[in-house]
Formats: sequence, structure tokens, C-alpha cells
Amino acid sequence: MFSKGNNKGREISWERVLLILIFLSFLLQTLFFIFYLSQYFGPDEAYHYNVSIAYSKVFGIPKNSSETFLYGDITRIPFLFYWLSGRFINIANILKIDSFILLRFLSLLYSLVTMFFVWLISKDVIKEKYYRVLPVFMLANTMMFSFLGGVVTYDTLVNLFLVISFWSLLLYLKQDSKCTKYLLIWIATSLLACATKFPALPFVFLGFVVILFFVCKNKIKFWKELSNPKIIFPIIFICFFILINFYIYGINILRYKRVTPVCNQVMQHEECLNNAIYRRSFVYEETGIQSREGKRIRDLLLTDERMNPFDFFFDWEASISPRLYGIFSHSSITFPRNFSFVYTLVFLLLMIPFIRYIKKSDKQIVVAFFLVLGYVLVLAFFQHYYWYLKMNRLNIAMQGRYLLPVIPAAYLIEVWSLTKIRNDRFKKLILIVILLIFLCGNVFIFTKSIIYGGAEWYPNLFNSI
Repeated sequence: MFSKGNNKGREISWERVLLILIFLSFLLQTLFFIFYLSQYFGPDEAYHYNVSIAYSKVFGIPKNSSETFLYGDITRIPFLFYWLSGRFINIANILKIDSFILLRFLSLLYSLVTMFFVWLISKDVIKEKYYRVLPVFMLANTMMFSFLGGVVTYDTLVNLFLVISFWSLLLYLKQDSKCTKYLLIWIATSLLACATKFPALPFVFLGFVVILFFVCKNKIKFWKELSNPKIIFPIIFICFFILINFYIYGINILRYKRVTPVCNQVMQHEECLNNAIYRRSFVYEETGIQSREGKRIRDLLLTDERMNPFDFFFDWEASISPRLYGIFSHSSITFPRNFSFVYTLVFLLLMIPFIRYIKKSDKQIVVAFFLVLGYVLVLAFFQHYYWYLKMNRLNIAMQGRYLLPVIPAAYLIEVWSLTKIRNDRFKKLILIVILLIFLCGNVFIFTKSIIYGGAEWYPNLFNSI
């Protein structure tokens, strides 16, 4: 007869079962994209793969050449993704396997590890069992996250670094800024994110503001921990990561007076003309001049020829949400506006218990909200609103995937707020609504991509039927 203790040890953890099912469903969907999605169909996939090939031919930074002019300057960019991918291409060549498929599998790996860290964050912040699985479920059913997991892209790597930095930041706060280990992890992963993709800078800067506040609050303990000889090796690695970022951004600022230089600052104008994005910049410039008709931006705002920031934000949300929960690439499938707004509506609804029950002691959620709000405002106004004012066009660089760095934090806030609802029936109703929205939305876009995308999207699938 089993003892009571042994029976307890043999109990099935249904929460763990749910978590495994979420990972498996995400894995199956992403594997479908890896094997069946048309080559170079992902956002800028041809660019990411071919620049990685250029990096595979040298151990350091390749020179711009006639073979790479098509991709613009490839020397003064955040290069970590391309350098790492170049090394994996070298391994694929040695093993005689398809390097393109290998890089797609790496995107899947980065995405799975990202989901794992989202689980660690959720488990630490949300105390109610089963509810803490919800942020992982929501992320796995965010279509652009799943789609990017099956293509060659630097987004999956930078999202991984940023979610680890978010995890370490929250644990650092939980320890009342007394555990330097998590601070060092935050610094290292933040530096790696910046060395991977330029748009990581706003998220890292916002995290730095939070870190600076709590470091100043606990400065005596901080400096005492920093003098610990046990952390000398992490400090050496961090110094190396700092040098990498200085090589990218420091030299760009000193030499070109810009964080990321224009192509013709590094290469000849004629060489840059091979790049479609460089040629498009002249079209944008001309369009911007024509749209203003010689007027200043201030005058356009005063005469209502441009939307004010408040009105713009609603149009911005209406444009970017379908491109996050649908597929937005060289060819796209998105939701009707009425459905895509439901995602935002649920978030806004859950802001009611958030505002009602949030306290100063809830440092982790307060910081998560600060990061989400700050990043969204930077993205909406410092990037997209800026281009709208210049061009009078709403959709320039309007990519839903740009929200992915803060989406885990947004989902964490939603679920935390959900657990604060005291009416049990209403809480379970909202839970069911969230489950249905994300599950049905994911299935709808996925099946629609097969039905309407057809052989253009999935040639291997339709040719085998």
C-alpha cells in the first residue's frame, strides 16, 4: 500500500500538463511554417539570410562588396544576429545540411526559450494556479510571434534577450535591489539586445531608468555587492559586451553623428542605389515635401491638415493591432477591424481592476506597466507619428511585430488584473472570453493563410497534395 506522501508525489500536475500542451501546439504550428512557408516569405527574410551568408564568409565583420550592395551597408549595423547566424551557417556547411532551414529552426528555439522565460516571470508574479499559465498561452497564440518563430529573422533573438532582461529586472526588484546577480544579468542581456537590433534601445533605456532609481535607493548595498570578487568574471563579459556596443553605436555617433548612419555616409551613392530601401527613401522625401505643400508641420496641425496626437493614437491602434494578431509580411492576412479591436477592448476592460487594486508595494506590476506604457508611447509618437507628420501616410513602418518586446509584460498586467477581480463568476467569464479570443483568433488566421494563401504561401504543401 502506498503511503500518503508517495500518493501526493504521484499526483498529476494539471497546470504543468496545460503548459506542455501550449508548448506543443506552438511547436506544431511553427514547424508547419518552417517546412511549408515559402522561402523568403517572412518579413525581410531574404535580407536576414543573405547578410548572414556574407558574415559566414569571414570571422569578423565583412566588407561591403558588389555581392552585398543589394542589402545596403552591412558593416555599421547591430551585427550580433548576423554574426551568430554566420557561425551556424558554417556548421550547416560542415554537416552538409540546409543552412536556411537551420536558421529557421534557430528562430523556433529562440521563441521557445522566450516562452519559457515568460512562464518563469508569470509564475513569480501571479500567484493563482492555472492563471499563471495564461500569459504563455496568450503569447503562443499571438500570430506574429508564432509566425516569426518559423522564419529567419533577428526579431526572435532580440525578443529573447529583452524578455530575459525583463525577467532579471523583476527578480532584482523582488530582492529589494539587493541581489547584484540579477542586475548583472539585466545589463548583459540588455547589451546583447542592443547589439542585435537598434529598436531595442528604447526598451533598454526604460529599464535603465527603473534600475537607476532602485540602485540610487540602495546605493550602499549596491557598491558593496559590486566589490564582491566572485562577480569579476561576469564583469569581464559585460565589459566585452559594452565594447561591442561601443563599436556599433559609439563609432557611428563619433564618425557619422548618427546612431545608425545613412547608407551613403558609409558607401558611395551609386553603390547604395542597389538597395531598394535606400531608393525608397528618396520617394518618401519627395512625397513628404509634396504632402506639406511648403507648409510647416505646426501650421498643418493648426489647420487640421494633420491629426493631433490624441486622434492619431486611435488610428495607430486600429492599424497596428491587426498586424500583431494577424500575419503581416510581404503578403498579409489580418482581422476585420471589429474583431481585432476585441484584443484591445479586453485589455482596456482589465485596466479597471488594475487601477483599483494596484499598490506601491506591487513593484513588479508597476514597473511592467511603466515599460509597456513608455515603449508604446515611444513607438507610436517618436517613430510612427513622426513619419505621419512628414508624409501624411499612416502605414510607414507600421509593423505589429514591433510591439512584441512589451507584449509579455502587457499580458502579465492583464492576467494580474484578472486575478484581482473579486466576483468569481465575472472573473471566470473574462477568463473564458480571453481563451476564446486568442484561440479562435489564432485558428482563424492560420486556416485563412492556408485557404487564401494557397500555393503562393505554401508551395511545398500544395504541390504534395
